[in-house]
Amino acid sequence: MLSIHHPRQTILPRTGESDARRPTTIRAALIGAGLGSWLGILTGVVLALSVAGHVWPAVSSGGLLIGAFVGALVGCVTHWAADRRGAEPRERSSCWRAP
Repeated sequence: MLSIHHPRQTILPRTGESDARRPTTIRAALIGAGLGSWLGILTGVVLALSVAGHVWPAVSSGGLLIGAFVGALVGCVTHWAADRRGAEPRERSSCWRAP
């Protein structure tokens, strides 16, 4: 079978992360911070609705920052726990492929 290379396709260098198919600790922390910030901003907005006055931006941004910190911490801890458990990276060769 011939392979046609499109001129816009670029060949990216393989990094250790793409070979291992498992995020690094930094990436796990960033993913956790992103998810935690969504939860934090949601909590901050709900709490800001019950606050009287013009304090709601501080309450919302406080929830965002606390949520991002807690999410990053949870991401690091779960990544570390998976390392301690001896979790192996998922094997992509076992995925179904079209003939």
